[in-house]
Amino acid sequence: MTVGDNPGTSGYGAVEKSAKVSGILEGSLGAFENIARESERVRLIGRDDVEVNVSKKVLQTDILISVPKFKTHVMTRITGAVKNSYGYIVGGDKARLHLDFPSYGAFSEIIAEVYRLRVPDLVVIDGVVCIQGNGPHNKFLYHAGKLLASDNGVAMDSVMSRMIGIKPETIRALQYASEIGLGPIDESEIEVEGDAARLKRFRRPRCPASPSGSPAPGSWRSSPT
Repeated sequence: MTVGDNPGTSGYGAVEKSAKVSGILEGSLGAFENIARESERVRLIGRDDVEVNVSKKVLQTDILISVPKFKTHVMTRITGAVKNSYGYIVGGDKARLHLDFPSYGAFSEIIAEVYRLRVPDLVVIDGVVCIQGNGPHNKFLYHAGKLLASDNGVAMDSVMSRMIGIKPETIRALQYASEIGLGPIDESEIEVEGDAARLKRFRRPRCPASPSGSPAPGSWRSSPT
């Protein structure tokens, strides 16, 4: 078993330092590896004009379990299974893709394409303490006390989005992922066991654009709902 991460850090030893500070290193009970040490240059399946460096461990593993945090994101609206796959990417490619695809719509589709490179076999979302509002860099925490799990990350993200009062079809990454056959977002196609009710007074994020990429001022507010 390997526990790994590709945090958005730079410099020698930064991956191990991030694992230590976050508690992942200790929590892995000796299974943590710096999966950024070996990477492979691959083309995105639906965008063969785009290449990225991806951890070989991710591409070669027999079973992949993705463990995202329940977070909002000012650029992509939520961070769940699909957005967590951005951690497959090694080195400066994360920043490069942000620069190459600055619009909400285009960047959301790139994230879904990265997710498609290695679809997780299981997703476990840590929603014990969530980030709300204009995440991911803020201190607006929400104590939900939830753990969510699914064998389909797109369906899981759709449930998560409804829990915070956002329709999944308005999240371009999920909409696109569903279009290319990675999972359902329609509520009628997803079987939910347990309590996935809407979280009370959860602050939704602002987002700079509509799902198509055009401005939509005032449509997504960072306010209690």
